[in-house]
Amino acid sequence: QKRWEMNKEQEYIARIAQLEREVADLKAEVNGEFVKTGREDPDLVFFYDRECPYTGRVRPEIQCLERHLSESAHAPMPHLTKFEVWNDAANQENYLNASAQGERCRGVPYFYNRATGKYVCGAASCDRLKE
Repeated sequence: QKRWEMNKEQEYIARIAQLEREVADLKAEVNGEFVKTGREDPDLVFFYDRECPYTGRVRPEIQCLERHLSESAHAPMPHLTKFEVWNDAANQENYLNASAQGERCRGVPYFYNRATGKYVCGAASCDRLKE
């Protein structure tokens, strides 16, 4: 009984930590912090619509990719910049410019690596995004 309670407690603690990260991401989106990165030419770009169900599905994969990038031994470290395209005309223009470099995606989520020219249209696993 006690062992079961300890396992449940660990599960709850992990879930709370995950929810806290998600809340922080949502606050950043609302405050526009994804666009205000201070970098003019990001290495990796992610175009999304905060109300898109596919974008919602890929959120854990984005978090996984960001952890991977922060732990990366590459120098300089690649940086992921996020652009919300539904409500921002400038970000829509960025989306059109980036998608012209690769296959024109017909929606979001859309990932583009400026350094390699690789792109991913739609939801993808963390492992696929690491490529």
